[in-house]
Parts: sequence; structure tokens; C-alpha cells
Amino acid sequence: MKEITKKKSFKKVAKVASVVKPTTMVYISNLNYERKESAIKSLFLPYGDVKVVKLLKEGRDNKSKGVAFVEMFVRADALVAIKELNGRVVDDRTLKVSEAKPQAFVKAPVKKELPVMLKRIEKIKEIKKAEKKFDDRAPSFLKDLNPRRKKKINKKAR
Repeated sequence: MKEITKKKSFKKVAKVASVVKPTTMVYISNLNYERKESAIKSLFLPYGDVKVVKLLKEGRDNKSKGVAFVEMFVRADALVAIKELNGRVVDDRTLKVSEAKPQAFVKAPVKKELPVMLKRIEKIKEIKKAEKKFDDRAPSFLKDLNPRRKKKINKKAR
């Protein structure tokens, strides 16, 4: 009998573990641009332990975009924080707080697109080399023409 109960409890634990996420990401927008990561972390600490705060910044200037992601250890704590902080006014701005979507749903450059882009770049380089060779061999009156027109005239000449 003990073995049977152990198997059942193991199945229940496995089922619960598959549903519960280890951490939860929270998306925060409409933040004050002067707000630092430590200040954002202090907003979420009353609701539970914070694992990581990622403040999105713009390129060279390294200015804040007013958007951040907070990763919390416990999903329930994150949901309470979302409920409490969404719509709250902080630094004269109304925060918009929600659970972050998984990265699979976020539109971003996909690794599959990279080879296609590289092939296009290679084709452009090949075309430029071919045009350069053609310009070297072409008569002087053809050099002033449109590149597409050059190709048509060159085909007729052969």
C-alpha cells in the first residue's frame, strides 16, 4: 500500500511542478526616465523577493526608455505586485504593470532570418563586382547609362 501512495503523490508533485513556473517576469511601463534599477526594485520588495531588474535603455546615450522588467521568485508574489502597482502614480506618472509575455510571442529578429539576410548581402556584393567589371569593359557611352539599361544593351551586343 505504501508504494502505491508514493507513486500517486509523485505524480501529483510532477503535475504541479509542470504547471508552476520557477520565476515570473513582470513588465512595467510609463516609468520616469530618471528612475534607477534600485528604485524599481524597492517598489517590488514589499511584495516579495526580487531576482533581477532589467531597465531598458537606448543606444549610445544610455537613457532610460521608461520600461523595465522585474523577475520575481514566486509567481503569487508577482501577481499581487501587479495588482497593487498597476495604475499607481509614481513620480507623477501612472505605472502600467502586467505579466510579461514569453519571449516566443515578442516580435524580434529570429535566428532563421540571419542566413537569409547574409545571402542577400552576398548577392548585393556579387552584383556590385559584376557592375564594376562591366564598367571597365564597357564603351564610354554606356558608362553614363542606368545599370539596368547597361545589362539590356550588353545582352543585345552578345
